[in-house]
Amino acid sequence: FEDIRALDGGPDGLKVIKPIMKYAARALKPGGHLFLEIDSSHAKYIKFFTEKFNELKLRFDHTYKDYCNNDRFIEITKCN
Repeated sequence: FEDIRALDGGPDGLKVIKPIMKYAARALKPGGHLFLEIDSSHAKYIKFFTEKFNELKLRFDHTYKDYCNNDRFIEITKCN
């Protein structure tokens, strides 16, 4: 069972992910990692977000695929 809030990411699908990334920018120590489960269409937007808002000092590191070969998880690192 998935809570509907976990399935509804707003108009762009990133309503929950963007605040998590902003919080991670404050909470993670340099070198800390954030792993997120994402919709397969969101990896490119999240990478763009980390590049556009470089003041967050978050680096998009890697996309991991699920068993169906879809982009499903991302790894982001807090930079120095």
